[in-house]
Amino acid sequence: MSAQPPAFKHAGLVNHYPGFTLGPLDLELEPGRVLGFVGPNGAGKTTTLACMVGLVRPDAGHVEICGTRANPRSGGFRNDVGFVGEETGFWAEWTVEQNLAAVGTFRTGWNQARAVALASRFGLSLKAKVKALSRGNRTKLALVAAMAHAPRLLLLDEPTAGLDPVVRAEVLDTLWEVLEDE
Repeated sequence: MSAQPPAFKHAGLVNHYPGFTLGPLDLELEPGRVLGFVGPNGAGKTTTLACMVGLVRPDAGHVEICGTRANPRSGGFRNDVGFVGEETGFWAEWTVEQNLAAVGTFRTGWNQARAVALASRFGLSLKAKVKALSRGNRTKLALVAAMAHAPRLLLLDEPTAGLDPVVRAEVLDTLWEVLEDE
């Protein structure tokens, strides 16, 4: 039996910006591991994640997700990824349930029952309109949307930034419980 491919791998990733160059970056993460990117603002953490999910095309090098080269044009690799970025992009006038159903139409392997169970675990009301949700509950919705298709790689870009300490602790505790259970 062959070993599993890395959850992700950067090979020579480079991006050039005025006054800043990201990389070259070589990084590999094995399945079942947790990695935190730590660094000052402007160090390239968000840009690295954006390259990984195909939102930014690297100037050089490549990214592999679960053994498949990440090609933003085909996007097939995205089925292995759950991503929570800085912006959630949910429809404010829709309910949590409607938003999750809409996200599910774009994900292979989407499991609505899993989405409902995760929402319940995070204490989200499916009938609540997104515009009525607190920032913490919008973060919880983003996490549910990122995890409902059981991705092999979960990428979180500061999911607790701006949350009060109590909600931050609640979100992190619930996230760790879900990850440990699976």
